[in-house]
Amino acid sequence: MTKPRRPSIVLAGVALMALLLDVHPLVAEAQPSGSLKLTLVGTADIPVGLVTDPVTKTRYVVEKTGRLRPLADDGKLGPASLDLSKQISLANEQGFLGAAFSNDGAWLYVDFTNRAGDTRIRAYRWAKGAAASSGTDLLAIPQPYPNHNGGQLVVSADGVLWIGMGDGGSGGDPNNNAQNTSRLLGKILRILPTPTAAKKYRIPAGNIRAARSSLGAAAPAPEVWAYGLRNPWRFSIDKGRTVWIGDVGQDAWEEVDAVPVSTVGANLGWRLREGTHAYAGGTKPAAVIEPIYDYAHSDGGCSVTGGFVYRGAAIPSLVGTYVFADYCAGKLLGLKAAAPAKAAPLGLEVASPTSFGVDAVGELYVMSGSGPVYRIDPA
Repeated sequence: MTKPRRPSIVLAGVALMALLLDVHPLVAEAQPSGSLKLTLVGTADIPVGLVTDPVTKTRYVVEKTGRLRPLADDGKLGPASLDLSKQISLANEQGFLGAAFSNDGAWLYVDFTNRAGDTRIRAYRWAKGAAASSGTDLLAIPQPYPNHNGGQLVVSADGVLWIGMGDGGSGGDPNNNAQNTSRLLGKILRILPTPTAAKKYRIPAGNIRAARSSLGAAAPAPEVWAYGLRNPWRFSIDKGRTVWIGDVGQDAWEEVDAVPVSTVGANLGWRLREGTHAYAGGTKPAAVIEPIYDYAHSDGGCSVTGGFVYRGAAIPSLVGTYVFADYCAGKLLGLKAAAPAKAAPLGLEVASPTSFGVDAVGELYVMSGSGPVYRIDPA
């Protein structure tokens, strides 16, 4: 099992309980720090995501405990637009873990672990700020352990739904899921949802089967785009070109990957590699894509929280910077996609940062597991 001395990903069981018992005080307005500040825009129940309706531009907060709630400009969260609280499991890293809207705003896609602890990717019709009373399951993925569930959903400009799946949990990927391309665990998946059709999704061009000849005799699962991931808890796509992945490490290293969208069948290395280092004597795969950046737990981190490349207008100096954090260290970091990549502190700190989000104009938000939702503003 995962060593109990640290959470293996955000919101691991022991760390979450400690967090809930020792709630951090809220900031009244903002935390100025150099050229940036954190502006408190709301408080939620274990927020793990922020998504924006592409039609109304309304922001919605994903609460791990099961609700999707609108966030008003005055900082108040409204009644649930979707309530999964009676349908989900909440042990360890389970729960309501991610959401995304279709580009036309007609569908809401959600990622959660059901009462049995297994992953469900579900589509709900969306209208007038609320999800329909029932939805359609697109994918049902068994989970062997209650950790490393992934959870991030992203819809790209072509309507493809991208899904982050952890390796199934425990520690060290005992079932070798991440390197087995015929399994959906330890992967980034891509599907084109068709929830009203007999077949609930199609396979978009560019998935891993295009690289089948280089992967041996075993047929890869058609949904797989990239493999060799331990727990891609949060990832994002910048300008439709680059997939930025915060892949949570095991015992010693955390990593950030930057993979071109055009890449087919990328192997990110786990469980043979942890960051840029061999794991448990693993041999480096010939075609592995190494992280653009990794950092050691000995530096104070424990679990990377992936973010976004900033593309807003309020902070010109931050444009083009990938902003991310670490769940234990709490400091927000900025990374430029240049060689050699080096992360720099942004002078901001959030208690137990769980996730990031962007609004309709590209401004960036960060969430704390103790409740606060902040917008990153110029000081």
